[in-house]
Amino acid sequence: MTLIAVKQGRCSVFGQDHFTRSTPKAHYAATFVPFKPAYTRSALAKHELNSRTQHSISRVQTCRSLQRATLLPITATFWVLKGAAEHNRLGSNTYRRLNLGLMAWAAINLALLASETSALTSWCFSVQVAFYAATAVVGGYAWASSSGFAPTGRQVIDGFLGDVQALFNNKTFLSGLLALLSVAAVAVGSLILNQPLTYFHPSEFRLGAGWLGKMAMRSYAANVLFAAVVMTTLKDALDRGRHTASTFKILAKAAVATAVAEIAIFASTGCTSGIIREVVFGGIMTSYLLKPKTP
Repeated sequence: MTLIAVKQGRCSVFGQDHFTRSTPKAHYAATFVPFKPAYTRSALAKHELNSRTQHSISRVQTCRSLQRATLLPITATFWVLKGAAEHNRLGSNTYRRLNLGLMAWAAINLALLASETSALTSWCFSVQVAFYAATAVVGGYAWASSSGFAPTGRQVIDGFLGDVQALFNNKTFLSGLLALLSVAAVAVGSLILNQPLTYFHPSEFRLGAGWLGKMAMRSYAANVLFAAVVMTTLKDALDRGRHTASTFKILAKAAVATAVAEIAIFASTGCTSGIIREVVFGGIMTSYLLKPKTP
């Protein structure tokens, strides 16, 4: 119910005049009539702010979901390295490559944390720094121990150049696809790392995400860069006819699980291009798992 002042020919609601039919007497009359008031300016502003806040939270959550989904191959890498350490096989080029990849991944995340120190609470910052520092130390120790604790920069460079050269030496069509995925992961990860809310994702992932979304996407970019190490490792195993070994099966299964998780994330936001991209990626990884051992 709202109080309305009525005058001949017009009425006033909340101080605004509106024309009405002429009244038989020229006088003011006050009466209560059923009336649903419109939003005031302050109410509209509050409603718009709440709506933007909800959208922003949703976008940040989507970015975080992508980040978590791409942690699966990294988790699988920790697992296979544990098994390699138990069987004294860390000296293999496969595990040396994975250890160096983990060191690089941890170093990138430490650099990202350093750039966002003021945005994190002390306990959150400390826990993450401790985790990534421990990962870098353990990975470095495992890699150094496999070299008799006498590693050199030359060994790192030679190993890197050898992997790059192998990308252009593809024995099968599937091997070529894995090489393409490795190169694409480096390109996409580097671009997202530089401009986290600009490339390769629709506007619903970017607009309004703010610094939280930026941090999540940069961490996601680091995970994508590590995926290049995983793809290179899987390609090397395929070229050597070792792709049916448990280490590579575990890594490939983790990649398939990542693809499935990202398909669900993209589907929830209606991102068709993301769904298609992950279906293709998941199909390649499934083909890897189903490929029989070559005689």
